[in-house]
Amino acid sequence: MQSLAIGLVEQSPGWEQLLSQEGLYWKKCDLSKPVSVKQFAVIVVNRKLSEKEQDNLDVFGSTGGEVLHSVETEKKIVSEKIGRKGFRAAGKCLPEQVSKVDKGTVRKEVAKELRRLLAKRRLPYVQKWFFPKKNVLSFHLDVDNDDVDAVQRVLESTKEARLKPTWFVNGKACKEKPVIVSLLEHHNQIIGSHGWEHSVHKLTAQNSASIRKSIDFLKKNGVKSVKGYSSPDGHWNTGLEKAMESNKIDYAVCFAKSFLDLPFEINKTMILGSYPICVGIMKTRDFSERKMKQFFKEAIDNCLDAEIPCLLYGHPSKRMERYPKIINFIADYGRKKGLDIVSLEEYTAWWRKRSGKNFQAFVDKGNLVVKTGNNDSDFKLRVVSDGKQRLMPLKSARVRLKGSSWKKFSEKKTKFTCKGFTRPGVRHIGKRLAGRILGK
Repeated sequence: MQSLAIGLVEQSPGWEQLLSQEGLYWKKCDLSKPVSVKQFAVIVVNRKLSEKEQDNLDVFGSTGGEVLHSVETEKKIVSEKIGRKGFRAAGKCLPEQVSKVDKGTVRKEVAKELRRLLAKRRLPYVQKWFFPKKNVLSFHLDVDNDDVDAVQRVLESTKEARLKPTWFVNGKACKEKPVIVSLLEHHNQIIGSHGWEHSVHKLTAQNSASIRKSIDFLKKNGVKSVKGYSSPDGHWNTGLEKAMESNKIDYAVCFAKSFLDLPFEINKTMILGSYPICVGIMKTRDFSERKMKQFFKEAIDNCLDAEIPCLLYGHPSKRMERYPKIINFIADYGRKKGLDIVSLEEYTAWWRKRSGKNFQAFVDKGNLVVKTGNNDSDFKLRVVSDGKQRLMPLKSARVRLKGSSWKKFSEKKTKFTCKGFTRPGVRHIGKRLAGRILGK
């Protein structure tokens, strides 16, 4: 049998993250000894090789094996550089500080090249599917300087829309208004930490103290369990990563470590890269409600085309509270497009299970052979072969690589970013000037 294993020459955090996100069957490839083309479908060379290793790789290549040389990918995936990018929004280009490297695009480019190399060997691309069904939509709210009435109104709107929001509360901003926390807890909402200060510090100790203090504040006001964290302004650094680990944060949303990509794990915390644009940013560009709906429609469509979870967010006061129809539109359009409405907590739990669902894949006489101990129907394999694809249960099986159940595979091009930022709108500038004149 021909193994479909991807061989990785050097195990490294970035490559392990990428291959885990893609859900591929992979293992370490030891080139210090001869390697058969039956052992690996493709070998990824992600470091400089010794002379002996290069000789063994040359033999692998000359006997029908395929090789992907990619040393720079690691640097891109683990990069913590932050930069200002523009995001397409209803014909405009809205700015936000995000990861300088578009890691979702890096992952897709690697996946595309792996599919090409496998196709050269007439072998399929087999991966664990990214969702329990078609796709998922989740919504979270960052609660900063919000008043109780605004939170109440948005809470009612999310209930009417049957969303499953997560509320990330900033401790310092809400310390004089603990009733906000009590209100959310009374209505059985999922509540997470948005830090104590609304900032990400350089030092681990400062970040840890901020997270711990916010969690203590939430628990003091009735929150039984705090699993999630939303980084202030979406920012990120190594000190924050370590602080989340010490505070046992289960999942974190951000867009400075990653945005618009699949989840991945760092130090036992699941990282969820959300859509960086919210109603607040659109307000500063004088978006009408119609234009906001157009943005969210495009956002959901783009996430579907890109095969990534649609993770949207907002703020209650002076933003989401003024646009209850937007909340309903997000939920209604998401359901119309077949997305499952889930909480961040639910999707994190599912993705953790997915990470533990191991499998092996082979090709034997025109058949795909899958070996796994999984019997959970919530998990599937996506198989791409000869320009076609199909979803199948993740279970031990022997399946023909051709048949009527296969559909055309085409990778849709999705461009989230843009250049040339749209300037703040006249109304927004006028309000800011009036505020300064009046001392507000």
